[in-house]
Amino acid sequence: MSREFLPGITTSGGNKWRAQIESLKPLDVRRVSLFPTTLGPDERNELYDVLDQIRGDVAVVAVHLRDDMERWEYDVFQLFGAEVFNLHATPRALEFIESQPEIAKTIFVENGFSLDEIYFEMLDLCGGVCIDLAHLEDFGFRQQNAGYEQLIKLLPKLRVGMTHIAAVRAELHETPCGNGIGTEMTYEEHFVEKFPEELEYLRRPEILAVIRRCRYNCVELNDSIGRQLAFIRHIKQNIVDRR
Repeated sequence: MSREFLPGITTSGGNKWRAQIESLKPLDVRRVSLFPTTLGPDERNELYDVLDQIRGDVAVVAVHLRDDMERWEYDVFQLFGAEVFNLHATPRALEFIESQPEIAKTIFVENGFSLDEIYFEMLDLCGGVCIDLAHLEDFGFRQQNAGYEQLIKLLPKLRVGMTHIAAVRAELHETPCGNGIGTEMTYEEHFVEKFPEELEYLRRPEILAVIRRCRYNCVELNDSIGRQLAFIRHIKQNIVDRR
């Protein structure tokens, strides 16, 4: 298995995704992950137009789907180079997976604030899990939210199709939800304020083990691509490859 760390094009930071995309070719970045998590249909069409301009030069390898996306959008992502996808566990996401069995195994269910019956039902239908490592540290190990004890026990046996990497801070704080609607109390954040301290949670043995057996590790941060590349170098050299 060839493990890779993919810089992320993120939308929870407003319009920073435009600058992130514009910087890819100057920085010689050829493979990225994409997080259109806060974009409605009209805004996504705008994003697709921009991505089409770099098609062939940059592959959008891993994509965070929204549960309001249609099948044609999945197909468009494949044209952009997508190899793996993830979804949050919602009733609408479950309905999408059930209606698209031919692509279900390319989609991995992501752990969110808490894990309910829909999460574990989707787990049986999808290709495996997308482990958001900051969620796991925050909602699992620190806050111990519902369903995480079961996930942590199952984790060594589950197929991990992809991971998401964000920052985790020392103090609990209020932050906007990932979908752009409302706020929640978390330790995690989508912008690195203190480096390398806010990436140190990746050293937790259970989390490090997940990274080491996963091919697609996706950076979900609103930081510039240049900063993300520096974070990736640190993670690889000082955490993952260090024995």
